[in-house]
Amino acid sequence: TEITEKGKGLKILLEKALIYGRRQAGTPDPSAKRPEMLGGITQFLTTNVYNQSSAALTIAALETATADVWNKVGAKMPTTLWMNMNTKRIVDRLIEPIRFTNMGPKETSIDLRLTNVRLETGDFSFGVNRYMPDGEIWGIDSSMGKVHPGKNLAWHLKEIATGGDYDKLAVSGDYTFVLKAERKQFRIYGFDTTLANYSMGV
Repeated sequence: TEITEKGKGLKILLEKALIYGRRQAGTPDPSAKRPEMLGGITQFLTTNVYNQSSAALTIAALETATADVWNKVGAKMPTTLWMNMNTKRIVDRLIEPIRFTNMGPKETSIDLRLTNVRLETGDFSFGVNRYMPDGEIWGIDSSMGKVHPGKNLAWHLKEIATGGDYDKLAVSGDYTFVLKAERKQFRIYGFDTTLANYSMGV
């Protein structure tokens, strides 16, 4: 139904808000049309932030960032690195020259996906989210992110008065977000996102 599809769309908007959201106070004046805004991970993840200043992404950059976090919290840092598809393709290409060099002359198939990497700082796997911003890698512990609905304000339907013989419903939900243990999580950003600048099999 239309309400079901609307609900799916709102859940996607909530997911995007958890990534991009910036906290903003609303106004009680309905004519201002400025509701309260949800703060997301981008706003709250600020302690361990590593700007690559448009340089090409490297495995060394991952190791440098995770080494800094390791020095602060030891092995308690997250071990899943979150990114979008473009960034994941860049990460895959970082190790492809090594793989091609070590392929035998009779090799007819090769898996070009990098599913995990073992560094001195730990064993890291990769997660891909299509709504992640480009040029960002987040070391996030998803169990530390908590979404709380307002009292009686989880996804719900509300009837709207109409001027005819038909029903009109609104679907909405009011939530807040808390990122726990922020100090042990990290963000790497600002690297070159042009896929063509990363060699493939060369």
